Amino acid sequence: MNTKLEQHGPYNPFEGKSFKIMTYNQVDQVINSEVVEITSQEQFNTVLENIKQFNNCLLYTSPSPRDCS
Repeated sequence: MNTKLEQHGPYNPFEGKSFKIMTYNQVDQVINSEVVEITSQEQFNTVLENIKQFNNCLLYTSPSPRDCS
């Protein structure tokens, strides 16, 4: 019996997913919008670090509280 073991890297559940990153001004108007597709762990880390620099940034999926008004 010949058994071959394959080693896989860490699983990233966000890989292959697209996210819309929106920037709002002080009166909740969208001033910038960007769609980002995560293709690697390194890209995910970069996007996450960019998001973390804003204290008032929210990352959520629809339906959002804005959709319920």
